[in-house]
Amino acid sequence: MEILICLSIITIVFFIVNIYICKFDMWSPSSLFYIFWIISIFSTIYLLDIYKLKINLLFGLIVIVGLFSFFLGANCRKSVRINRQVETLNNDFLEIRNKYFVNIFIIVLISILGYVAISYNFSQLGLVAINEISESSEAMNNYRLAYLDGEIESPFYIRQINRFLVIMAYFSVFDLARKIIFKKNIINIFINILIILISFINIILQASRTQIVYILIAFFIYINVFYIRKNRKVISVKRNIIIFIMGIVLLLFFGLMGVMMERPGQEEPFMVVCRYFATGIMGLNYASGTEQFYPTVLFGEATFGGIWRCINDYIVNINYDYYQDFNFYNGYSLGNTYTGLYKYYSDFGFWGISILPFILGWIFSNFYNNIINKNVNFIEILLFGYFVKGIVLFSYDELMISTQISFGLISDIIYIFFIKTCFFKEKYNK
Repeated sequence: MEILICLSIITIVFFIVNIYICKFDMWSPSSLFYIFWIISIFSTIYLLDIYKLKINLLFGLIVIVGLFSFFLGANCRKSVRINRQVETLNNDFLEIRNKYFVNIFIIVLISILGYVAISYNFSQLGLVAINEISESSEAMNNYRLAYLDGEIESPFYIRQINRFLVIMAYFSVFDLARKIIFKKNIINIFINILIILISFINIILQASRTQIVYILIAFFIYINVFYIRKNRKVISVKRNIIIFIMGIVLLLFFGLMGVMMERPGQEEPFMVVCRYFATGIMGLNYASGTEQFYPTVLFGEATFGGIWRCINDYIVNINYDYYQDFNFYNGYSLGNTYTGLYKYYSDFGFWGISILPFILGWIFSNFYNNIINKNVNFIEILLFGYFVKGIVLFSYDELMISTQISFGLISDIIYIFFIKTCFFKEKYNK
């Protein structure tokens, strides 16, 4: 308990200093990074007595080094602040090529792709159902476990349809955010809602919820970016409170989905949310206490897993099979997430948790500075929302280097340019 209390105090100090440097921008990447670490630490403290956890010193050292490294990286350049001398920035990035044709085409395309993907996922749930009267939640859990164990792999075309639907959802939340801030959007608002609905249903049928969280994080990020670009100031405390309340409602809905899916140990929404935030910290603490870090053989085998997987799948078979074990403690499942620091420490020790968080902090601070203070292409803002989950959920797992730098990223960028080229054209750029 003492280690977690000290860790919470240190993290709060980092957050206060950082937000002062950022002129109280609650939505800068560094602010979100520390906010979610604070939430995760307090969620772990809440679960401490329930799980009978023992926090070890190595875990505390790893986290402190990682948090300090990120702080230095995020603030080593001239601090990220809103340039008030810049006038309202260009936000009319795109216009639709042909309003009626594009609207009809998008509806038809999304409906067909959604039908194919949803039908396939329904069929897979039927295959893993224990018997003919298995409940849908039981089938989803069986499907998820079979997928994680490598017993099920979707065909290539289904995986690509799933990715395309997710990218369309990013476009839709991007467009809805513009509608909220600028009172204008590219395509019909009901089409955007249809795209998001089909995408979310398809994600849920894959027995997953995390992609929904990623898309919702991007939605709030886009709102913040457009607000700053329009008003040249941070979102007010009152509006942040409203967004915070919306976030709580969405988190409880996330927890409710866990209850409806009848995941083990997820019997009530608040507990589901706490477990989600705490599972990364509990996993890293367990690995630190038992010295069960991944035995790396290849260079950066865990950290650069996306690259090694591409080599293994598309170039030459190197028998790459990195995985993260599900761990149990006192009869409770700790899941298989270990915060973003686990892979860095497994591969490179203290050098990894000193250098890589520094680089991430520096990159995202510069990225954020560009999209709030410069007239960038719309794709840069779209990609910022796409990537930012790696920083926001760093206390949960490594979702940036190992996950995003992969063949999947190439596919997603191709789909982004395909959607932009087929449906829209740039209105003007300054």
